[in-house]
Amino acid sequence: MLIKFSEKDNIFDSKPSIDDEVQFNLLQLIRESKSPSLFTNKNKSIIIGQFI
Repeated sequence: MLIKFSEKDNIFDSKPSIDDEVQFNLLQLIRESKSPSLFTNKNKSIIIGQFI
């Protein structure tokens, strides 16, 4: 089950995101867009993003 990503979520401030900044770059761009479409699973082990 996927959950709508919350703006308050700090996944992008976590160690994996910081350590692999280049790999997370596209998701950061989606997150900062005007109408981001980001989803995560319950334990936040995946993030799915798409520009709309």
